[in-house]
Amino acid sequence: MRKLGPAVAIGAVASAACGVAWALLIVLTRSEIGFAAVGVGYAVGHAVRGAAGGARGRRLQWVAVGCAALGLTLGKYFYVAHLVREMAARSANVAVDGVPHWLEPRVMVFFLKALPRMTGLYDALWMLLALIAAWRTLRPEGYDRARIW
Repeated sequence: MRKLGPAVAIGAVASAACGVAWALLIVLTRSEIGFAAVGVGYAVGHAVRGAAGGARGRRLQWVAVGCAALGLTLGKYFYVAHLVREMAARSANVAVDGVPHWLEPRVMVFFLKALPRMTGLYDALWMLLALIAAWRTLRPEGYDRARIW
């Protein structure tokens, strides 16, 4: 499928943009809004579909789901990185250590260690709904709903 490469590329860019937007929303509202996570899945699914020239199908569905999961993970990462940077800026040792960069390895390691503790069933539910939104955006035309539900 010739359209798979552009779909992956555009899906990755859309997922990064949606992840940053979702993190910004979390920072501004101080709340993880689940509907926004579903919006990430929906937006990424449509970006993949647009990049594929409107094509649909199983491969593109998997691309959309992968990219949506990436976008949600990036959103959580940038929110955690924001918190780490905020705490470092308030710290008395800021003159010595400085505020860590967004992509600094220390921040990434902290995120990976903290992720299991900051993710629960509620997060899993919204992530599942977001991935379903991405999947359904690229479902083949004329599929039989009775077979799935």
